[in-house]
Amino acid sequence: MKKIQLLILLVLVPWCIRAQSLNSIIKSGDLAFEKQNYYGAARLYEDAIKLDKRLYDVHYKAGEAYRLDNDYMKAIPHYKFVSENASKRFPLAEFYLAAMLKSSEDYFSAQFYFTRYYRQHSLDSTSYFTRKAKQEIVYCEKAIALKYNHTGLMIEPADTMVNSLYSEFGASTFVDSMMLFSSVKPSTADSTADFVSAIYITPYAGGRMGTPVLLPDAINSPGYHNAGPYFDPETQMLFFTRKSVEPGSKSLVMMSAYSDGKFGEARAMCTVVNDSNSNNTQAMLVHSDAKDILFFASDRSGGLGGYDIWYTFLDENLKADRARVAGVPPEVDNAYIAFFGLKSVINSPGNELCPFYNTKDSTLYFSSDWFIGLGAYDIYRSKTDFTIWQEPVNMGYPANSGQNDLYYFQDYKRGLAFLSSNRKEARALKHQSCCNDIFVHETEKIIPPEIIVEQQVNILRLEASELIPITLYFDNDHPNPNTWDTITSINYSEAYDAYLNKQKQFESEFSKGYRSSEKTALTDSVARFFDNDVTGEYQKLLKFAALLKELVLKDQLIIITIKGYTSPLNTTEYNDALAKRRISSLENFFRTYDNGFFVPYEEEGKIIITRVAFGETMVRTGVSDDPNDRRNSVFSPLASAERKIRIIAVQVNKD
Repeated sequence: MKKIQLLILLVLVPWCIRAQSLNSIIKSGDLAFEKQNYYGAARLYEDAIKLDKRLYDVHYKAGEAYRLDNDYMKAIPHYKFVSENASKRFPLAEFYLAAMLKSSEDYFSAQFYFTRYYRQHSLDSTSYFTRKAKQEIVYCEKAIALKYNHTGLMIEPADTMVNSLYSEFGASTFVDSMMLFSSVKPSTADSTADFVSAIYITPYAGGRMGTPVLLPDAINSPGYHNAGPYFDPETQMLFFTRKSVEPGSKSLVMMSAYSDGKFGEARAMCTVVNDSNSNNTQAMLVHSDAKDILFFASDRSGGLGGYDIWYTFLDENLKADRARVAGVPPEVDNAYIAFFGLKSVINSPGNELCPFYNTKDSTLYFSSDWFIGLGAYDIYRSKTDFTIWQEPVNMGYPANSGQNDLYYFQDYKRGLAFLSSNRKEARALKHQSCCNDIFVHETEKIIPPEIIVEQQVNILRLEASELIPITLYFDNDHPNPNTWDTITSINYSEAYDAYLNKQKQFESEFSKGYRSSEKTALTDSVARFFDNDVTGEYQKLLKFAALLKELVLKDQLIIITIKGYTSPLNTTEYNDALAKRRISSLENFFRTYDNGFFVPYEEEGKIIITRVAFGETMVRTGVSDDPNDRRNSVFSPLASAERKIRIIAVQVNKD
């Protein structure tokens, strides 16, 4: 008995040590997360997952850490793992999976998961996440049009004298060809743990930037984050944001007078601007029709969502009268709002940030994560005279990207505009999208239309070719079973929908006769085939069709080559006819796409489909051809994978 007890002890001791180590790693990750060290937290969670891959809560924490660290690509597999295995425990995993896919510019996949999330939570119609998912189902499609409708702007990163491997943002002009900006860097030369934001100044003339200089302690007060500078040349006043490095502190709008080449001591603006229970940030002063108007962003109560854009009128002493929600007509009184609710053209249930008002064109520029956009935050513009506010217009690509695009600022006297973004072209310390850089474009530069079209075509051609091959799957003997016809009136979308409706039947038939874990494993294998192969490839087809539409509109000749396959459940002659019917269904898909968009181009010979039907000749060994063994010849994923057609090539030429 003692020997048995000793043996059990020897087995349990390593397990206990491993469990203690695992718990210690997770706790360290949680502590790093609380300190907003998301990069460190994510690495610790990854270490924990290496010890136990089934820790759904740790996978979710890792996804959250990567998301908050703007590492979209690494967040995706963790959210996907949780959404597939523990979606009831972590319902937001699927929502954030869709959001990360959108920020990665995989709009069709994002649309798929936004749709799944909405269907599961549609009854909770007042939830922010449900409302957001519902509109993103539509917005993801519109994002594709935005991305491929190049506006002609030439966006370039600022000089590397300014853009470092850390994060730079919030550029604005200062006196005598100087530029202000913010940067987040280690607080000390020998530390990489604590990062603080500070404000810098640099010469900027002729497209070249000099060595940045840190503003004095009057602005960059130690123990605080200082960022978002805006200098008003008329009042000679610097506005910026200050926030204590202590967790839980609130940000304040500060101002400092500039005189004789020096900044005076910074002081907080009045409580109208700096609501004590809120974060108040990103102020800029506008002089319009003898009115001084201060725009700023705040997450105070009385708005419509997270952060909203507010404004207030200032007197000659820079005292504010009252805070107003931007985008609301002034005649709307409190009684109206109390009855109908607050409605703003500019603000939304999401976040609106970084207001900039250009008096030259009477336009408010701002960033939002709610309206039609390419990614997380996009830049929008709205013309306004403060009584009438026009609907926000997305500034399009490449001003916007799949990532965060913020802090738009125009210096129309110099014909320049700045923005901040963590897009793919930004320099990065940790990972591709971790850090913001400052980008520049000329506000009045016009690019010849032919060059713009050529750029667009090259991008579209590359995107289309990267989708190839596209494999499309069919139900057994479909479409039009038990016929020798070589054509069909059914289009592939109809065949796809009908096939999806049989998923439960396929799961049941393939797992019939099995119990417990074996039955679950067999059912899951069928579900994975439908989710990853049937649905995943259909989404690729939709994206492919959208790209072809754009290419045809740009006078490109399209040649598509398709192969057909079948499972071995019939004669070779019958299977050859079946393969041709399946290709015919795809031809019908293109003819009916977008209300018959491709039909006139097909008739003109601008889009050509070539077909090669292979029947069963390409079937892999091991697929049953016994009609009495329907489990393995019809319902198995192996057999299902043979009932397909494949787009194997696309050729794009100038018409």
